[in-house]
Amino acid sequence: MAEDKRVAEQERVLARRGYPETMNAKQVTRALGVSRRTLHDLVTDGDIEAFRIRQQLRFQRNDVATYIRVNRVYDEKPARRPRPPARKQKS
Repeated sequence: MAEDKRVAEQERVLARRGYPETMNAKQVTRALGVSRRTLHDLVTDGDIEAFRIRQQLRFQRNDVATYIRVNRVYDEKPARRPRPPARKQKS
């Protein structure tokens, strides 16, 4: 259930950025920051769902959000490393 909420939040982020419910390949490459070739590889490997309208690939915004959510490197902000203690200056 928590995962569904996280995917829904990612979908809302995409919607706020102006991405439509049904996205074309150019929009998805921009949203994911990948090349067109990489996107086609993701589709071929079954990593992201797509459908065709004639010759063109189309993607549901929810599927793109799911892909982003599932492939996150971390869920929370990384823990900050503590600063080393300040060195005392010589007088």
